[in-house]
Amino acid sequence: MNDIRKEQLKAIIISSVALVLGVLFIVLKEEMLGLLQTVVCFALLAFGIIEIVIYCFLNTEDRDYSKLIIGAVATVLALLLIFVGILFVIILGLIVAISGVMFIKSSIDDKKEGDKQWWISLIIGVLFLILGVSVAILYNIEVLKNIIMIIFGATLIFEGIMGFVFVFILHKVIRLNFGKREKSAEEEGAEETETEEEVKVETKKIKKEKSQKIAENTQKIEEKSAKTTESVQKPQKTYKVVEEIVDPDDGGFV
Repeated sequence: MNDIRKEQLKAIIISSVALVLGVLFIVLKEEMLGLLQTVVCFALLAFGIIEIVIYCFLNTEDRDYSKLIIGAVATVLALLLIFVGILFVIILGLIVAISGVMFIKSSIDDKKEGDKQWWISLIIGVLFLILGVSVAILYNIEVLKNIIMIIFGATLIFEGIMGFVFVFILHKVIRLNFGKREKSAEEEGAEETETEEEVKVETKKIKKEKSQKIAENTQKIEEKSAKTTESVQKPQKTYKVVEEIVDPDDGGFV
């Protein structure tokens, strides 16, 4: 449960930051473009320098030339972006154009899979491709740069809203599952209670039947005992009658 709450909190923070940045990109286009350029340039420069330094301090056997090349390219690109500011706008245009190509490819895949809404991705992809190429070629036009910033801002706002929707749905699902667990626990408890009562009733029934059988068996035993006693007493009575009829002293009948 704690892990789920941590994920919810993380999603809320990321969504909030995305919403704020999205609004700033739309409202403060020029300022945010300059800020974005500065952050990207210095981050890229730091990455390139770190890669080169790591390569230089490694042993000869552990050195990987690909890391040195990546570090050098990142450093050179960062310096170009810092001193040739317009290059950053061109790169942004290329990124938008590449995104458009990805949308177009996604729409083609959706159409092959039978998705009826494939044309939405196609329209977005074509618009992104046209806009990205236009910005990359006609980078001096202010309107195109503003459109790029609006797109970035709208994308961030959309991501922020979707993040909050995700948190809301996750919260609903957790509550629903928790309610189902409580309900199932109550049902299980009720079933256990019913089972215990049924067992008690069944036990009483069995005890009653056993008591009845014991009573019947006892009665039968008593009846048999009575019959046995009668059968034993009958010869004794006959002998007494004979004794009364025959006088042993006279050796004959009375």
